[in-house]
Amino acid sequence: MEPPDVRFLTTDAGRVQLHEHLYSDGHVCLSIIGTWDGPQWSPALSLASLLVSVQSMLSEKPPYNRQLWRQEGGAKLRHDVVRVAVCDVVEDCLREDWT
Repeated sequence: MEPPDVRFLTTDAGRVQLHEHLYSDGHVCLSIIGTWDGPQWSPALSLASLLVSVQSMLSEKPPYNRQLWRQEGGAKLRHDVVRVAVCDVVEDCLREDWT
């Protein structure tokens, strides 16, 4: 049995990478889907277990281990999260209210 195909979509037209294993083009590095080292997919796993794995990955502190992110203290990641996940959402809501 093959693992499901997984693509992680972000806002901002794919220009933001919110985690070192979740790329801006949607590629996900995760062992259970065969794109990273570690335990592989098995028939005993479910979509729920896959979603829990992604959720766990996003809950890591700090989620940025890449050298560049460490050097910047995660400033770019924090900026992108606030800009895309907060400011853009608020702006969209305001546009809807005023149109």
